Amino acid sequence: MVGFLGTVLRLANGQWSELDSGTRTRLLGIWGTSDSDVWVVGVGGVVRRWNGATWTSMAAPSVDSLVSIWGSSPGDVWVVEFTGGMLHWDGGLWVRFAMPGPYTNAVSGTAPDDVWVAGTAEMLHWNGTTWGSVALPSGARPQSVWARARNDAWAVGQAGRIYHYDGATWTATPSGTFEDLRGTWGVSANRVYAVGARTVLQWTGTSWSPVAPATSLSLWGLGGGPAGVFAVGDRGALIQISGTTWSPEFQATGVSAVALWANSPTDVWAVGEAVLRWNGFSWRRTTGALNLTSIWAATANDVWTVGDSPSAYRWNGSAWATVTTPASSRLNVIWGTSQTDIWAFAVMGQALHWNGAAWSVVDNLGTAIEAAWGSAPNDVWAAAGNWFFHWDGAAWARVDAGVPAGASTQGLGGTSSTDVWAVGSSGRISHWDGGSWAPVTSNTTALLGAVWARSPVEAWAVGTSGTIVHWDGTRWTSVDAGTESGLFDVKGLQTGEAWIVGVPGTILGRQ
Repeated sequence: MVGFLGTVLRLANGQWSELDSGTRTRLLGIWGTSDSDVWVVGVGGVVRRWNGATWTSMAAPSVDSLVSIWGSSPGDVWVVEFTGGMLHWDGGLWVRFAMPGPYTNAVSGTAPDDVWVAGTAEMLHWNGTTWGSVALPSGARPQSVWARARNDAWAVGQAGRIYHYDGATWTATPSGTFEDLRGTWGVSANRVYAVGARTVLQWTGTSWSPVAPATSLSLWGLGGGPAGVFAVGDRGALIQISGTTWSPEFQATGVSAVALWANSPTDVWAVGEAVLRWNGFSWRRTTGALNLTSIWAATANDVWTVGDSPSAYRWNGSAWATVTTPASSRLNVIWGTSQTDIWAFAVMGQALHWNGAAWSVVDNLGTAIEAAWGSAPNDVWAAAGNWFFHWDGAAWARVDAGVPAGASTQGLGGTSSTDVWAVGSSGRISHWDGGSWAPVTSNTTALLGAVWARSPVEAWAVGTSGTIVHWDGTRWTSVDAGTESGLFDVKGLQTGEAWIVGVPGTILGRQ
């Protein structure tokens, strides 16, 4: 990150620190190929290059404000002059190109022969030999550009205008805002961001939607890398939009939640003292005071939750309805594989099944089930204390998981019939490989209450005192949660997003 008085900020080991750039000039752009090859540009034609140890001046042939920089390699670097010129570094010499428009704002590209510049009212393209003008729809005032591929580039500008290039033409895309947009950058074809005056937007592959910004200030630019996506703005604003760390989500009236379910990045449910729903922008309360303990969804319009009575509650897309069950005690856990295959477990041991039309009691397991998970209608696990049960499609059977007497199992999760995790007291984690359960070192002694797996090489478990542990396919390691609150559940999506809930009103998100 760069800014006033030669400011350069560097992120290393999760911490931001200031790096002396050797200049007091205002810096406006930054680009690099590695930790030991970083370029910055700024007012008065300043270009400086970092080699991993020191900065050196690159003596560019300009006294203009240099507002943006991009390159395909250290020997192919483009720098934008605000008043309409382009500087090119070929590894040994600078060459200046005059541009058609009076002003140029930003540069991005994908290859030495595919470079885009946002101009006054048009896009400029370098084909490896010459610069040419490419028309935009009427009224365009592009401020920033980001190119992912030859047929996938984005430009943003004034009054909320966003344009997409498909390899042939630039077309307008609805943004849902009239705020001026000043920066754009992406992670993939389906994860592109745009920022502006108190505005953060995200492209999900089909449409742009707002992301709740962590600042009320105007944002001027963004970028990212392995550590995440960051935006910068007025008064030193620096916010992380998306990254590899857990960060606090917008809190919804301080409601403590104990269970989660995620349907999509813009549709997440949390239950506990009430029912909360995340719409991609904020958490909203959808019920009054309740005491719920578990939630599961077949679709966005078919959500089930239990906890405070023998009845279940069902969301149909617009309202919650109470569904009576034959349980003789309150329901504690719910899990399913489809709209016609749902299990609920009562605290007096009953295992109930929903077939799409009605609930029925299938068995009494003799204990209050604390967790359930399944991969198919004939592969469902349930656990309580050191007791494990498995449903094979015909009957429930107790399975010896090797959990010692007196220990508790609080959470189950997995990815397939040969990849199931169980977590519980004293940091105990066990794994089912399709043939047997075996203990796995967790590197914690905290009570673990929940586990969720995205794949065989990525799983998360949470517990007391802000405990988060992560599975990378080889071992479990501790991750800083940024809180010491008790964490009760973790759920996520295959697209990368994940959430954690706990007390008092704790909601953590990871995008």
